[in-house]
This record gives sequence, C-alpha cells and structure tokens, in this order.
Amino acid sequence: MSTSITSRDVGTSSRRSASGTAGSWGRPPDGAHRWRPGVGGEMAATRWRAAGQVLVVLLLVGAPLPLALWLLPDSRDLEDTALAHELLVYPSVLVAGTLFYVSWRVHQTATVGWLAAAVTLVGAQGLGSAAVRVSRPAGVAEHASWHLAIDIALYLGLILVTAVAARRALPVDPLAAGLLTGLGLTALRVGVLRLPGGDSRDTELALSAVLFVIALLLAAMVLRMASTPAWVRVRVATAVTVLAVSHVLTPPAPVHFAGIDLVAVALTVTGGVLLATTGFDLLRENLDRQRGAVRGLREQVEHLEAGVRVDRARLHEIHATLAGIAHASRLLHDGVLPAQARRGELERMIDLEMSRLQRLMGGRERREVQEVALDELLSPLVVVHRARGRVIHWEPSGQRACCRPDDLTTVVNILLENVAQHAASDAHLEVRRSGDRVEVRVRDRGPGIEQGMEARLFHWGDRGVASRGQGIGLSVASRLMAEQDGRICVEQDGPTGTTFVVTVPAAGNASGVGFAEGADDRAIP
Repeated sequence: MSTSITSRDVGTSSRRSASGTAGSWGRPPDGAHRWRPGVGGEMAATRWRAAGQVLVVLLLVGAPLPLALWLLPDSRDLEDTALAHELLVYPSVLVAGTLFYVSWRVHQTATVGWLAAAVTLVGAQGLGSAAVRVSRPAGVAEHASWHLAIDIALYLGLILVTAVAARRALPVDPLAAGLLTGLGLTALRVGVLRLPGGDSRDTELALSAVLFVIALLLAAMVLRMASTPAWVRVRVATAVTVLAVSHVLTPPAPVHFAGIDLVAVALTVTGGVLLATTGFDLLRENLDRQRGAVRGLREQVEHLEAGVRVDRARLHEIHATLAGIAHASRLLHDGVLPAQARRGELERMIDLEMSRLQRLMGGRERREVQEVALDELLSPLVVVHRARGRVIHWEPSGQRACCRPDDLTTVVNILLENVAQHAASDAHLEVRRSGDRVEVRVRDRGPGIEQGMEARLFHWGDRGVASRGQGIGLSVASRLMAEQDGRICVEQDGPTGTTFVVTVPAAGNASGVGFAEGADDRAIP
C-alpha cells in the first residue's frame, strides 16, 4: 500500500474551499476576483451578499444619527449629535475587534492576533474617549492638547505594534490586552482633566497635524504587512486614516468649517463599517479555510482507511489460501493418501494456489477479464476444502464465463470459508446457465442470516452478534464482483439455510465493461 499525507495535499484542499470568499470593499480575498468557468453565478451572489452586509452595518451604525435628531429636539445641534454619535459607532469597532479575535482563535496567525488587540484597543479607547467628551465637554475643551497627546501616544503605540506583528506572536490574549489597554487610556483621559488647562489653539492645531501625519505613517505601515492579505491591509489602513481624521474633527475640534460635524459623523461611520466588515470577512475566510483543511484531512483519513481495508482484505484471502496449502502439504508429507489420483489433484492444487498466492501478494494493479472454464477454476478450490476435512458437493458443469479468474476464485473461496465457519454444515456448490449469465451458487444448511442483517450483509465490518468473523469477506466479495460486471446476492427460502448466488457474464456474452481501466482497489464499500 502506498498512501501518504502531505501538507501540500491538505493545503490544496483548503485553498480550494477558501477561494470563493469575497470581501465587501477593497481587494477581495485571493482567488475571488478571478473568473472561473461555472462560478459566475456564485461570484454574483457573493457580491450581493457583500453589498447586503455593508448595508446592514451602515444601517446599524448610521441610523442612530437621524433618529437622535428627530426624537431629541435638544440634541438637534449637529455638534452635540456628532459627539454623541461616537458612542454608537465605537461599539461596532469593538465588535470588529471581537471578530478579529475569533479569526485568530480559528486560525492562529500572529498578525491577526495583533490586529485583534489593536482594533479592540481602538474601539475601547474610542468608546471611553467619547464618553468622557459627552460627560465633560467643557473639561475636555480646556484640556484638548492633553487628549491629543494621548491620541498621538496611542497611534505611536499602534505603529510599534505594526512593526512587531510581523516578527513575533502576541504573548498575551489579544482581546484582554486590547480591552485593558483601552480602559487604561480612558482612565488617563479622565485623569488629565485634573491638570491645569487653557491650551492655545495653535498648540492644538500643531498636535492635530502631528496626529494626522502619524496616522498616515501607521496606514502606510499597515499596507506593508506582507503576512496579512492585501484586502485586509487596504481596509484597515483606510479605517485607521478616516477614524483619525474624524476624531480630530469631532468637537472640541481645533478647526471649524461649514459641515464639519456631518463630515466627522460620516468618517466615523465609514471607519466603523470598514473594520466591522473586514473582521466579518476575515472570520468567514478563516472558517472556510479551516473547513477546507478539515475536509482535506477527512479525505486523507478515508483514503488511509480504504488502504487499510484493502490490505486487511488481502491478508484475509492470503490467510485462507495459506491454510489450504498448508493442510494439503501436510497430507502429502504424512503419506496418508490411499489414492494416487488424489495425490495428483493435491499437488496440482498446491501449484495453482501457490501461483494465485504470488499474484495476491504482488498486488492487483492489472486484472483483465478473461474467458475461463469454470470447472478448471473451481476444481482446485473444491480439492483444498475437501483436503481440510470439509464436505463439498460439486459436479463439473462444463460452463464457461467471462470474469477475472483470481477474483472469482477469491469470491467462491470466501463463500466456502463462511459455510465452514458460520454454518457448520455441508456446502453445495452448483454452476448453471441462466440466460446470458452463469450462476455460481453456494448453499448451506446452517442457521441462516440473523434478523436485521440482510441490508448490512455486504457492508465492511458488519457482522452478526454470534459471528466470529471480522465482517470483511462478504464486503470484499461484493466489491470484486461489482468491478467485473458481476453480482453477488443472497437467497433465503426458509428459517434455515442460505444460498449465495454469484453471477458473471457467460462466455460470448460479456458486456465489455467488466474491467475498468485503472480501477481503484481502495474503493471498498
């Protein structure tokens, strides 16, 4: 048997299963943008799903703004509403961080772990910052420079994270790290409110410019993270930029122009949507990749199991053949045979069985359907079983059939062995013509088939409660007959006794499909 599992085999299956995942913005996951025959409808459906996904997130994140303006007259001032809207958007960033975290748990890539921590940090500190701005607007306005300095420190920390992400894995849990760091920054924002305030607008403008430049630098570094898919890098870099700009434009902002509050809200919503959809798409891609890997491993395991079945089936037949040869050799060696004719039959049987044994041990890579005389095929089997003390009733029939000789011999041998082991009775072997087929019938007078076993009789490993066998023989017999335009079935007319009927094409009536070129021995039912 030659079977092996390679990482390339599993990886190929994984890539096949994951290639259909498309993103909702930026470059889609690898392979989704390429046209392949027969997948046009699938790609269109993927685009519609992606568009629907973006629409749902936009509604969830953006709908509260007009709703708040309509229901709360006191908040109709866009400046206050834009500030409060951050409280509704940054939870979506936290959700995105959670999705990145789940992706990391599914497919533990170092960069995805760092991304999960960073996005969670941005969401947690953004939510905390918005809460501080809403609850203490005057204090935040007086300490705007301090808050901008905290934002600059945050983005510098994210730059450090981006630089380290490609070199080592995060040593702590990403979700916990992001949440705890975000809570720490929120506490720091509350703490700076106790410090002296009154910063100049020039200082705030300078710090805002520094923050914007650092955000652009961070976005550029994210785009260079080669270990992360390109579509993820593009989305995250864009989200980093727009969230930084929206944070600077949200009151109290160092700059003012017409429509600044609407721009801040739009940018905040855009950043939240980008991160949420990216986290969702990355999780879906990783789940698809994992399913593909599991499917590939399952196929490999099934292939190995089939290989083991082939070897066990071959050992099963080799054992039976060796038992017959050994018994016949012992009889010849002991010299207890009164009839010279029987000695000649045993010697001929040993020669034929030794030849068949060599073919069994050499494998079954090439098995041709041949026209054979069934008497010549069955006679050695009858001799070997009789030599083992079994009663076999058989008369030559003169029938000829088209079959694979070794396989038909194996099937009949399995049936005769089953009679001896399970029926404990005489065996009746009969060959007769039935239309354009030849039937080989093996009948016993045993207890019959256990109730409920009829449907599973030819399944691998299935056997009756009282059976001492392994449930291999009949499964092998069924497969060997199916491969050569043959058939095996069971007849049971009464409460006792069983007849197995093996049918093959009669000579001159072969359908020509008895041998499938390159048939795989491993496809055992």
